[in-house]
Amino acid sequence: MNFETVYIEQDTKEDKNTLDILGRIKFKNLIYCNSYSEVFNPKNQNFRIQKIKPDIILAKKKNNFIMNTPKNFTIGFTENYYFSHMLNCIYDCNYCFLQGMFNSAHYVIFVNYEDFFLNIKDILNHKSRSICFFSGYDCDSLALEDITGFIDFFF
Repeated sequence: MNFETVYIEQDTKEDKNTLDILGRIKFKNLIYCNSYSEVFNPKNQNFRIQKIKPDIILAKKKNNFIMNTPKNFTIGFTENYYFSHMLNCIYDCNYCFLQGMFNSAHYVIFVNYEDFFLNIKDILNHKSRSICFFSGYDCDSLALEDITGFIDFFF
């Protein structure tokens, strides 16, 4: 996949997952920032214009790795959780709520996969065994798998 610009949070530039992702993509510009929020989702962005050629942002998620789902959001499990290791989606489906969820069409990939894994492991160690984890509420979690390697990390 080709990108015009890759934005990288300063504290992720030496991260193994960041370096792996950079090795899997082609890009013209590399820009460092302090926080992904400097680039992603500030006001006065035009989603439609950005969607023509979105950029990619590599960042670290700082908190709220795993969230409780709403009580009625279940497929039969006692406890249900969701997480998003990315923000936004590469597709442009007109029925999808993601089209209006963010001001920005850029893709954010949170590269600190280990933190997601450790939070999931902690929940599994302290909760019942009737647990379901939903991946990708704020994204299509598999759409960029060939770039992220997120599933491979878990396996």
